[in-house]
Amino acid sequence: MYKIEIPYALDTAFFSLMESDPTEELMMITGIFTHFFARETTLAERQFFRAPSWSGAVLRGSARAGSLRS
Repeated sequence: MYKIEIPYALDTAFFSLMESDPTEELMMITGIFTHFFARETTLAERQFFRAPSWSGAVLRGSARAGSLRS
């Protein structure tokens, strides 16, 4: 099983890094998926994960869930 298939393996820290990737080809995202999940990605997939509406929603949802656990 790939790590990406494990629930909650894609931590919010990854989304924060992805959103801050300054390169046109989104090479930081390539590195994250290659190193941590042994997955190659297309530019379209990297753009999807970098989209502010997607990553922002995940981060906000995670923050709310974290506040419920406290």
